[in-house]
Amino acid sequence: MLSNDPRGRPILLMALLIATLLVCLPGCALFERRVTTVKMLPPVELTQDCPSPDGKPKTNGDLARYAQDLKGSLALCNNDKAALRAWAEGTK
Repeated sequence: MLSNDPRGRPILLMALLIATLLVCLPGCALFERRVTTVKMLPPVELTQDCPSPDGKPKTNGDLARYAQDLKGSLALCNNDKAALRAWAEGTK
């Protein structure tokens, strides 16, 4: 069946290559891929409500103090949001 004819060798080599690949092909189906999703949440202290000053100002002095308290509360909230942005950058 096998001859020394050089024209038949490439066909025989191709047939052997295909047979080898067909034997190896089912091995690829044995591995199972699993995708897991991890839910990450920001730190609890950064998700709490921002403090707001109490009371209603009745005098101009009270109004000035109230404005200062509001400004301080806004600064605290902005610090929390900056910390959240830093946390989000660190989780990428």
